[in-house]
Amino acid sequence: VRRTPVEEKTMKIQNRVLRTQLAVLGLLTVLLLFVMLLFMSYPYRDEHDKGGSAYNFLPGLDLPDDALFVGHVNPSTTCYCAAWAAASFYGGSYALAGEPSPETAYVIDRFGFGTPQQFVDVYKQTTPMVLIDHNQASQSPAFTENFDIFPVVEGIIDSHGVQDDFISTSIDGPMALDFRPWGSTATIVYYQYYERHRTPSKDIARCLLSSIYSDTVGLEGPTTTEHDKIAAEKLTPIAKLSREELTIDLINARVPSSDASIEDVLNIDAKIYQFAWEDDSIITLKWSCFDTSDPDYILQWKSQFLKEMQKEKKDKNLDFYFLSVVNTLEFFENGKDNGISTLLLPSEDERNAAVAVYGGALDKDGSAMDVSPMMSRKLQFLPPLSSILSDPPFSLFLFSFSLPRDFFFRETIGNDFRDSSSSGSEDL
Repeated sequence: VRRTPVEEKTMKIQNRVLRTQLAVLGLLTVLLLFVMLLFMSYPYRDEHDKGGSAYNFLPGLDLPDDALFVGHVNPSTTCYCAAWAAASFYGGSYALAGEPSPETAYVIDRFGFGTPQQFVDVYKQTTPMVLIDHNQASQSPAFTENFDIFPVVEGIIDSHGVQDDFISTSIDGPMALDFRPWGSTATIVYYQYYERHRTPSKDIARCLLSSIYSDTVGLEGPTTTEHDKIAAEKLTPIAKLSREELTIDLINARVPSSDASIEDVLNIDAKIYQFAWEDDSIITLKWSCFDTSDPDYILQWKSQFLKEMQKEKKDKNLDFYFLSVVNTLEFFENGKDNGISTLLLPSEDERNAAVAVYGGALDKDGSAMDVSPMMSRKLQFLPPLSSILSDPPFSLFLFSFSLPRDFFFRETIGNDFRDSSSSGSEDL
């Protein structure tokens, strides 16, 4: 078909316009993809660290805006830092279930953080709570106090295994849970920022990093995971802190003041565990840790500490009470296989259990055992002991393992440990 010159010119113009439109459309498409990629890779920064205004690429825990985040009794640095960071992320408030430990007080003073609220001062019996760094009722302030109304627990963020005395709650629906078998609960809280493209403030980054180094002995301890290392790597440029210097400072800060009582020292890092035995009886165990650069602080006064442990065991009806004294600085500077650890045993009950489970050398009077190079309560001390004290074993995570029941003993510590398959008793 022959076209007139006017038609030819018109068609050329139309083709040129079409090509231009396609080019513009392609350019806009590329630009849109670039903006989307840039937006997805840019860490969102909310200067007030409020959780509600950030765009979340992954769903977070479904928690109420007025939740109270609180750690366990005898609070650690993680109880303070992880609770603060989580409250800033999700909205809500945070509190400590007791006075800060010497290490936690050092962190607060060094970085000029605010004085934390005390749980007993802010808690109301209808307050929705999120538990940090624990999941047992025997470690939770809302359950250890005598309240008229059953506590409202909306969620748990924890790096420990689920245990027999798992908390109950009065909410109608399921709890929001974030359990990960990592070295520090602070790492879990940081990942909630990281997974949702949030950047914590400098103060919160410093607090979280202090907590991670505290729990993992500067990433050198046996509980350290790759996730803890990644979290520390991401937090370091924000916090602007040296791993070695901060870790040593934290370890040195754990030595209590000279006017601290023996009872105070025993409760700096103490946890109570309860295990349901096969005859429906409950076994109560208290484990205190003294991780320090100066183990002689306790060992030179061993008899006084043992006497106080015996008294508390009787007064509080404890079945077992252990105190591990660990030279944490030795671990950090010379490697986790070269540390020095001692386990104090206030009675024959603990001595029999320690011989069966850990097999270390006892001192002359049998009140202390060399358990070097063990150092971690949650990874090394408790799992083999709990596999005997609980049925089934309390830990459901990577850190757990089971020993055969007959590895222990029958009827040597009383009826709570009787093996129903045996009619007689055997020595260790």
